[in-house]
Amino acid sequence: MLMTLALLACDKDAQDDTNVVEKTRFEQEIFVSEAPVAESGIDLGDCHTPGDEWPVQTPDPSCQIEVPMTGVVLDFQDDVPVEEATTEFFWSDLYVEGSSDQLVISNEAGEVSGVARTCDPYTYSTYTDPDLEETVLTIQAHNVMPPGAEVTDELNSVSTLTYQLIPGLLGVVVAPGNGVVAGTVYGCDRDGDPVEFAQVIAREKGGDYLEDQDVFYFQNEFPDQNQEWTSDDGLWIIANVPESELTIEVWTWNGTEHELRATTDLIIIPDSINIANAYVGFEGGVVYPETCLTACAETEG
Repeated sequence: MLMTLALLACDKDAQDDTNVVEKTRFEQEIFVSEAPVAESGIDLGDCHTPGDEWPVQTPDPSCQIEVPMTGVVLDFQDDVPVEEATTEFFWSDLYVEGSSDQLVISNEAGEVSGVARTCDPYTYSTYTDPDLEETVLTIQAHNVMPPGAEVTDELNSVSTLTYQLIPGLLGVVVAPGNGVVAGTVYGCDRDGDPVEFAQVIAREKGGDYLEDQDVFYFQNEFPDQNQEWTSDDGLWIIANVPESELTIEVWTWNGTEHELRATTDLIIIPDSINIANAYVGFEGGVVYPETCLTACAETEG
């Protein structure tokens, strides 16, 4: 009897194997499982018609100037100030190790001061003394300061505990040398509401989808293994991403088919967490405040 059951089990396994349909990487991450139509506080159809050319924004040059900047470095999870955090700014919007355009260190209240370029996209990184292992290298791309005589900013810092805890809760081990990517899907502009029921996937810039990527979503701003798309907080995370130049694609379901709604580009640095938000209707991740698109000051004729 035991031998018979074993043979039946082997036959069943063999039969199951023949019926397995291999899914592409896209189908593994962008799928339909009674998927609702994407929602936000606005009609996403007003943002962009899928398949049309991506819109191009051109900031007014009179808005792109250096002004005094004050800010505070805050823990990504708890919003508490991070002291003695080094913050590097890259006005090219590209992280290049050792080539920052400005370096500042936060005081005991997490405060920093320096200069910023308004209406010009930039990337920043934050980190503390590596020997203390209190934080991980945190990089956020595609930030844009609105025009003003003086600007303020909140700068994210991810603790080592959070960096280890989130993948652990999701049952993922981030291999040494790999990184984590996280962000939020927003509506049509920088002030848009988060988008619910969107799915994301990473691909090499100009190339194929990454075979090794672990995509997850959040519930109430906390990672949830069972969440299949963005919840009303719009948050997503991709773990175990190798050093690379990536494009993150945002897809939604319209009831009939999937539609590409946004992309955001970034460079993955080993052993880092990278933050890059995406905005429906825009390519690349850079979106300017409306106030950057009209003249900020009279120019000499």
